[in-house]
Amino acid sequence: MRNKFLLATFGVLSVALLCSNAGGYSSNRTGANSTTTGCAGGCHGSTTSIGTVIELDSAGSSVSVYHPGVAYTVKITAVNNTTTTNLSKYGFQLCAVKSAGAGTTSATQAGTWGTLPTGTQQNGGTLKYIQHSQRLSPVSGAGGVGTVYSISIPWTAPVAGTGAVKFYGLINAVNNNGNDDSGDKYQLANAITITEYVAPVVAGVSISETAGSNPTCQGSSVTFTATPTNGGTAPTYQWLDGSTAIGTGSTLTTSSLTAGTHSISCVMTSNLSGVTGNPATSSAISLVVNTPVTDSVQIGASATSLCAGTSVTFTATPYNGGTTPAYQWKDGTTNIGTGATLTTSALTTGTHTITCVMTPSGTCVSPATSTSNAVTVTVNAPAVDSVSVSATATSLCAGASVTFAATPHNGGTTPAYQWKDGTTIIGTGATLTTSSLTAGTHNITCVMTPSGSCVSPSTATSSTIVVTVNATVAPTITLSGTSTVCTGSPDTIRATITNGGANPSYSWTVNSAAAGTNSATLVIPSVSATSSVVCTLTSNASCISPASVTSTAFTITASGAVTPTVSISTSHDTICAGTTASFTATGTGGGLLHRTSGW
Repeated sequence: MRNKFLLATFGVLSVALLCSNAGGYSSNRTGANSTTTGCAGGCHGSTTSIGTVIELDSAGSSVSVYHPGVAYTVKITAVNNTTTTNLSKYGFQLCAVKSAGAGTTSATQAGTWGTLPTGTQQNGGTLKYIQHSQRLSPVSGAGGVGTVYSISIPWTAPVAGTGAVKFYGLINAVNNNGNDDSGDKYQLANAITITEYVAPVVAGVSISETAGSNPTCQGSSVTFTATPTNGGTAPTYQWLDGSTAIGTGSTLTTSSLTAGTHSISCVMTSNLSGVTGNPATSSAISLVVNTPVTDSVQIGASATSLCAGTSVTFTATPYNGGTTPAYQWKDGTTNIGTGATLTTSALTTGTHTITCVMTPSGTCVSPATSTSNAVTVTVNAPAVDSVSVSATATSLCAGASVTFAATPHNGGTTPAYQWKDGTTIIGTGATLTTSSLTAGTHNITCVMTPSGSCVSPSTATSSTIVVTVNATVAPTITLSGTSTVCTGSPDTIRATITNGGANPSYSWTVNSAAAGTNSATLVIPSVSATSSVVCTLTSNASCISPASVTSTAFTITASGAVTPTVSISTSHDTICAGTTASFTATGTGGGLLHRTSGW
């Protein structure tokens, strides 16, 4: 055997042979990429007597399935089972390829080879193969019949999705007779296929309470939501309270749970094929439902008859109000204060019906709010009347509506109101809504005439509200561009606007068909016929009226293409050498005429 493997020292007669074998095979001959001959020239004969076997090992045990990215060892083993050829010197090759294309010239590398043991080497280009750089040593036996040769090469599995991997191997042996002849043998191992591990698809479901509280109150609504794993396109759900079915669907909303502790779970059935663990049951949520208690509130007053301007204190006493109940005091339907007690001197002359609305804190309290008993308070003493005013806006556009509201103090039961713009009377009533204020500055006041007795002065004038009314403006839009173009030529139309605001919008049409939006420029790539271009401007400026205007149509005339022609003439048909000749070019349809070189 020559120029194939370095098999270590055979003795004095084989020294020259070994020196020529230091590199092993010069190419991959395992069959992984279709080449299977023992050497380049066919000098070795194949045999079945070497007993070549390949296996993939994990922690010393053979495996048939690999996990992506996991480190393994590839083991190739040969046994000398012949007595006639004295095959005592052994070498090897190993190759790992994807099953797709394996055994052909399109075979591709699978996984990566790790740190190689002493006496081995990695060769090849994109398709790596491992082979000896010195002969294999027996792992059992002394080189004769039954001697076992074996070597393990580290290999890391490829990424997920690679698919099955095939391992190819070759054992080559020489008979140590000093010649390259058919007595030297090789044996291809049966290629082994290792499939990729694919994790099983497992059905699962988790649940959470997405609305309501825990603990909750009997009669209160709670919502549970199921989140499936590998549920497929149309999973089904069965909700359970313990072992009792209480609903279906991906969400469960109920207010029917009785007082006590409930174990809520969900069974999800997946419609995904091949899924395991189906149907799947969620972990249970323990829901506590408490029996509600009734809340109420009672109030009392430090006085029930008093003079205007005198202080009076109202006190609320809660029942089942919780640790931090909230209180809203009312004079009739008007809110007048908050807190467990209310002290006020603002009650106007007359009779007041005072109540308190309590909102309890804590859980399981019903009703949600409780209204107290009513306390009637009569205010008899004279008081100074006044009126304050407010406006829904102090800066507005001409024609816009504004509402003025008057708040009386000691105005009696039926005060009268007169609204003024400067000295001009513009309305009556506790509120005034108008859209008639002209552009400019307006000084708005309200004169209140109180009702009842013991009120002074006879009329009260409010402070002035200054209202600025801004004149409305109208937007404009004008289109410009090239009005006559050649058929098929582009054209650009531009919109010039006024009073468009900070962010105007545009809507373009060409021959009534939508052509563009939100740009002050419209580019028509090719004008095929006479076209009418219109743009609608929508302004966002303040005090604009109308908000949208449409431009005058801009007409583009498409003219037909003109074919240019040129003819050349001269005043002399025949001239003498060296004499100046004059030529005239006459063109049509070409625009400016350019002289070409060579005249």
